Amino acid sequence: VKISVNDVTINGFTIINSGENKNPPNHYDSGIYISSNNNYILNNDICFNLMGILLVNSKDNEIYSNRITDNIEDAISLFPESNNNIITYNTIMNTTKEEAILLWRSSYNNFEHNYLINNSNGFYIVGRCKENKIRINLINICFISFQSSSPRLTGNGIVIDSFCSDNTFSWNDIENCSRYGAYLRNTCISNKFYFNDFINSGEQH
Repeated sequence: VKISVNDVTINGFTIINSGENKNPPNHYDSGIYISSNNNYILNNDICFNLMGILLVNSKDNEIYSNRITDNIEDAISLFPESNNNIITYNTIMNTTKEEAILLWRSSYNNFEHNYLINNSNGFYIVGRCKENKIRINLINICFISFQSSSPRLTGNGIVIDSFCSDNTFSWNDIENCSRYGAYLRNTCISNKFYFNDFINSGEQH
């Protein structure tokens, strides 16, 4: 499903088998590909795709109460300048190769009450992302994926990478991660963590 106009609602669909073609940096087969604004994606089953939901330069969307499972790469990806989105109450499971949720050069997004279970990473936030709020999420079981393009960066609950700043992580449960509960690398500053529970994960780094 490709959404290139504003104000679209996708509600109650099963979306499977997108294919596995990719043309970096922004074109990847996805269950839902969004390049517009003010859309509502809710109550869908999105599974067995290369990527689950991909936003590219897409703003002011709400992604709510979807079941996103068994996708190969990222379940939800925000690519450059995907800002001011609200992503809540989604269940994301069994992302085999990359992370459950990827933010790349995207800011001012809110993630709450999402359930991320059995993925290679929970959140991966990279490339000058700022002022995102990640709160009251469950991240449980993050495994090392040797299918990943960077296996050494998998197995983490949260990764913050490459000049990301002023993001806030609060009231999250991060459990059973093979490497780190939270891993900050490459000059990330002023990110705030408070009232998070890290259980049965490697040392925070």
